[in-house]
Amino acid sequence: MSVGIRRRSGFLHVVRTGLVAIGPNRALLGAVSALALLLGVLETAVVYLVARLGLSIQDTQKEIELGGGPLPSVVLSLGEGVAVTGIVFVATAALSYPFARLAAELSRRTLIRQRGELIHAYLTAGWDYRSRSREGYLQDLMGDYANRSEKVVDVISTIVAATSGMLAIGAGALLVAPAAAAIATLGVGAVGVLLRPVTVRLKDVSNAWLVENQRLTSRMAQTARLSAEISAFNVGPMVEDGARSEIANSAAKTADLRAFGRLTPLLFLYGAFGLVLIVISLVNVSGSVDFTAVGPLILLLVRALGYGKQLQTAVQAGIEYAPSINALETAIRSLVEHQASDGTVHVSSIATIRFNGVGFSHTPTQPVLRDLNFHIFPGDAVAVIGPSGGGKTTLVQLLLRLRQPTTGSITMGSLEISEIDTASWAQLVALVPQDNQLIRATVADNIRFYRSDVSESALIRAAKAAHLHDEIVALPDGYGTEIGQGARDLSGGQRQRLGIARALVGSPQFLVLDEPTSALDGHSEKLIRQALLELRGRVTMLLVAHREATMEVCNRVIRIDDGRAQEIDANTRVL
Repeated sequence: MSVGIRRRSGFLHVVRTGLVAIGPNRALLGAVSALALLLGVLETAVVYLVARLGLSIQDTQKEIELGGGPLPSVVLSLGEGVAVTGIVFVATAALSYPFARLAAELSRRTLIRQRGELIHAYLTAGWDYRSRSREGYLQDLMGDYANRSEKVVDVISTIVAATSGMLAIGAGALLVAPAAAAIATLGVGAVGVLLRPVTVRLKDVSNAWLVENQRLTSRMAQTARLSAEISAFNVGPMVEDGARSEIANSAAKTADLRAFGRLTPLLFLYGAFGLVLIVISLVNVSGSVDFTAVGPLILLLVRALGYGKQLQTAVQAGIEYAPSINALETAIRSLVEHQASDGTVHVSSIATIRFNGVGFSHTPTQPVLRDLNFHIFPGDAVAVIGPSGGGKTTLVQLLLRLRQPTTGSITMGSLEISEIDTASWAQLVALVPQDNQLIRATVADNIRFYRSDVSESALIRAAKAAHLHDEIVALPDGYGTEIGQGARDLSGGQRQRLGIARALVGSPQFLVLDEPTSALDGHSEKLIRQALLELRGRVTMLLVAHREATMEVCNRVIRIDDGRAQEIDANTRVL
């Protein structure tokens, strides 16, 4: 990417990148550009009129002469000149508000489009692909990257305004004093060429800054996730040392970025001031120049300097933010390319599920599961046991269609489960994970888990089935009690039973439980076992289990070891 960037000017690079961020809203950018050009013309007229008024007052004239060069000459009284200038000024000021609102609307639409496309692409991408993302990935894209992308769009509006102003002033200057204006235009181009090595270096520094900040963000997300373990193992100082190293690297790249950010506009400004001095010197050397034309020209050039500095500062900011747009758009495209496959067949009831020679591997040389052949009848309660790392979790992920088999097939009745549409499969099959995550919301909303169509009666029925209702009612606000990170917490057993209620509230026919009693106290384990015993026969269940007490719920036991499945006698207690 950096090679491609080096072949285009900083200005064109920012504009092209900004157009990518703007996407389908380019028509609105066209309206912004048209209004900016009109504002530039009006402001040029104001500057010219003010200069002419000033010269007339200085020469104690009662009239002002407008025009010159190829323009026809118009003579106005001083009062008429002031009135015309006032009208043009008011029109310029009045148009500034709609211009600002249009530019803000462009930013708003860009944020809505990019963030909307991102969350849709992320949630519809395959879980297998999403699970390989670095920590803090979605948060970075949705937050910092999208915000910096919007800033590039804001920069584009600034570039449009500054460029339009400079074009209008340039046209006005050419009309007033063609020769001097042509020299000034060539000088501006020369300044831009001389500054190009600085802008190229700035792009490299900006890309390096982005990489270092990605590393720092990922480390901080990991530190937050492992905060309990860091305290328990007393490795805070070591974690801090590593974090400080990342912080130092990020700060060094930030310093480089800020140094170039301050240097580039200043170099442009000083070069442009030098250009004005050159023009004035040429005027002074030439004895035949009309000072009534050169006076407005000098004032126009000074105003153009303001636009030039504004343009250079905007390009500078755009170069700094542009890598975030590229990263965001690349991430969206990659997520779209890894969309989860969906079936087309709707089913309404669970039939016999069969594993037919199922295998799964992340790489061809490292199979996780090998040639699984077994079935699960409706109403079965199947315990899946085996050593850690044997493939139990992968088996659960295949059943939930989070991953697809590398070899073989999983069928339900005459259908491969991949042929069944996602909505009906999710209605039939529900998960109770080993670690149930709470959302910052009420207990009721935690059980509903974004399913707004769940009725209050279904909510209470699910909580009772999970033996959690009485404890919920005892909370300060009952089902309306806010829980989750930063609010009231639940015990491990309560979280696990809330997970069961969350699964049952959708009335599933197949319940997949991944070690539901892991690390629970005896009382919590007893309540969960009782809930599962009451469900046995009513729903099909598959339980990844380590404890014998959990296995007592099941009528069949399948052992997964080294990726292979073996059904054993349900009365055998070998875990």
